[in-house]
Amino acid sequence: MNVINSRRRDWESLGAVRIALFFDGFEQGGIGRINLILAEQFIARGYTVDLIVQRNDGPRAMNVPKGCNILTMHGVGAVGIVKFVFRYVRQYKPNAIIVSNLLPSALVCLGALFSRYNIKILAVNHGDMRVELASLHKLSRQRILLSYLLKAVIYKRVTIASVSAGAADSIAIVTGIPRSEIIVLHNPVTLTSEGFGDDDYALYQWWSTAEIKLLSLGRICPLKDYETMINAIGLLAEHSEVKLVIVGDGPDRGHLESVVDDVGLSKNIKLVGYRGNPSPFLQAADMLVSTSLTEALPVSIIEAMFFGTKIVVTDCPSGPREILLDGRLGQLVPVKNPSAFAAAVLQEHNTKRDAEVLYRRAQDFNVNKCVDRYLGVLFGKRLTL
Repeated sequence: MNVINSRRRDWESLGAVRIALFFDGFEQGGIGRINLILAEQFIARGYTVDLIVQRNDGPRAMNVPKGCNILTMHGVGAVGIVKFVFRYVRQYKPNAIIVSNLLPSALVCLGALFSRYNIKILAVNHGDMRVELASLHKLSRQRILLSYLLKAVIYKRVTIASVSAGAADSIAIVTGIPRSEIIVLHNPVTLTSEGFGDDDYALYQWWSTAEIKLLSLGRICPLKDYETMINAIGLLAEHSEVKLVIVGDGPDRGHLESVVDDVGLSKNIKLVGYRGNPSPFLQAADMLVSTSLTEALPVSIIEAMFFGTKIVVTDCPSGPREILLDGRLGQLVPVKNPSAFAAAVLQEHNTKRDAEVLYRRAQDFNVNKCVDRYLGVLFGKRLTL
């Protein structure tokens, strides 16, 4: 019985080489966006692409490239993932599977092994493994099982990568896998320049009157530590006409809106929800700001540099320092320090930056260059960093 439901049925005609992208789904987060960029680029180069997701809804569902096959697991657990991958590999016979994050790749690897079909598996970790495992007790059954799977199943059977050097270091520290066996594959970044639409024009008018126009992009969740940012805005508002636009959605949005109202900053801070293309905001902002507690390779920083927008971010592990070349291209601030963050915003506001230098750094993450590296790892010479 055919257990896999695909958006398309004529997949054999799409290309000789099939790549599957395995990730959670089409929610706002950066992992979904990165996978859709990869899918679009692979299809443009003549590959057949399957998207294997837990859920097929979410704000990015409308951005799925034409020609992708969407294969939905419908929220199955660990055993269900192994079974699904087994059936998928037996039916579709892909040449490669790219799995977002290392822990799910153990389950994908098991499913592929049971299928007895020779397949290339690339596990790309998008976070800091130390943070990912922090919620599991050191001696918990889950952690012991994960440690075993990572070393016994993944190592030597899966090509292991991470999106930044610092995040790759964290994999080596947590798993004991030699750092020399972990490669770095940067997130591909692609942007189109466009102006504000009619729906956001009133917002732009409000924002444009500020002396300092700040922008934050990303999912609203505890790891972004938006309360530190709000406290920093409170300090800045005592002496400057500052306005912050937060573009993004997430589980903490309602709470954050309440905090903004409670501290009396509703005239200075607006939460506007998810936007598919942040380009108008990046072009209009004086500065991109982030108070994250952890980031592997924050795409928003690269996007800001693409437009020559100034940057003030926390020096969290480990992506910001790597992108900003140890602070030479923007301000790096200790985490959870509102006063230091406010001071850094004022300092950056009065610092002249060469937009061309920022743009050139952004080109290190050019979509074509990054996709070439992915394909080189999958089907060509293995690249190391």
